[in-house]
Amino acid sequence: IRALSQSRYLSILSTDRLIEIINRVSNEHAIENSNSKLASLVAREAKVEAILVGNISKDGDLLKINVQLKEPFQGRVLKEESIKGRGVEKILQMVDHLSQKIRQDLQVT
Repeated sequence: IRALSQSRYLSILSTDRLIEIINRVSNEHAIENSNSKLASLVAREAKVEAILVGNISKDGDLLKINVQLKEPFQGRVLKEESIKGRGVEKILQMVDHLSQKIRQDLQVT
């Protein structure tokens, strides 16, 4: 988040702002257990153009981080990146590498 927020071309939602929007949207709309519906409502409220989602999986000492850049209203995947590495001590390097790839994909400095 820090690496992406350093770009003057991106506006990153803080966790506090995200929670504030989720609370307001949840109170205004009856939301079923649908993460995509909630994400779409939050995106509309915050005027978001793209959502970055990801996960980390571990198999022995092999780590894999997957991220997807999604269009928030249709849920269409705009870009997908992943990285693998061995050892938990490498996770920060892996995240930094993925952040650089995403910045390049978005064509921002």
